[in-house]
Amino acid sequence: MAVRPIDANELYRIEKLLDTDIVRQDKVALNLLEQVLYDIQHVPALTQPNEPLISGFDVIDTKTGEYPDLWEIALKEDWANGLMYCDMEGFAIEEDGTLLLLDECGKHTYCPEGRFKIVPRPPEGEEDTNA
Repeated sequence: MAVRPIDANELYRIEKLLDTDIVRQDKVALNLLEQVLYDIQHVPALTQPNEPLISGFDVIDTKTGEYPDLWEIALKEDWANGLMYCDMEGFAIEEDGTLLLLDECGKHTYCPEGRFKIVPRPPEGEEDTNA
């Protein structure tokens, strides 16, 4: 087998061929991909907790000591007058503990502070010790 000497002009031509825009873009894309893969492996991710803070809650009307009559509240109390009284959904709690009253049309209103008492439900299968 004959050994062919290296031609400097051919090496220069190959180097120029490898230095095209497409090759440079591929190199940049590869570097970005490597950085993303590194970040995924080495940067801790913020994840939501697996369990909700509470498994549910009950609302007690402080005027009656029972579950509120949503129909009556939406019909008669000024703070809830924008809700559809005949199509009430229930209550929701925001992250800061603010209580909202919802209807099924997507409307909501903030409940006055102290108007209702929120009672967390025990996780399913556990006994309620607050009763």
